[in-house]
Amino acid sequence: MIVPTYTIPPQSEEYKPFIKEGDTIYEFTITASADFDLTGASVKCQIYDKDGRLVLDLSTDNGGLSLDGQSLKFTEISASDNKLQSGTHKGDVQYTLSNGEVITPFNIEYVIQKEYTI
Repeated sequence: MIVPTYTIPPQSEEYKPFIKEGDTIYEFTITASADFDLTGASVKCQIYDKDGRLVLDLSTDNGGLSLDGQSLKFTEISASDNKLQSGTHKGDVQYTLSNGEVITPFNIEYVIQKEYTI
C-alpha cells in the first residue's frame, strides 16, 4: 500500500498556492480516514529538511495540531515564527489512538519558495 502525501499548502481554491520563506502559514484542515476512531487520540507531526534536521515539531500536546472529530487542524504559524528555509521539507502524521494503537496514515510535504525581497 502506498502512503498518501499531502502537500502544504493544500492545492485548492481555498488556500494561497505557495508559501514563501518568512510568510505566515495559515491554518488548514485535513480530514482523516473514517477507518479509525479519533476520540481521545493524540497526534504529532514532525517535519525534516533535506539533511534530516527537525525543522517543525507539531502536536496536540504543544498546540500545533488539534482534532475535531475526524478533522486534523494545523494551527497557523505566524510570519515571525516561520523559520522554514526554501526547499521541500518532509515528514508524516502519527496518531496514537485511545487504545494505544499507533497509526501513521499519511506523509506531509511543506514546499517553501525562496524569498527575494527582504
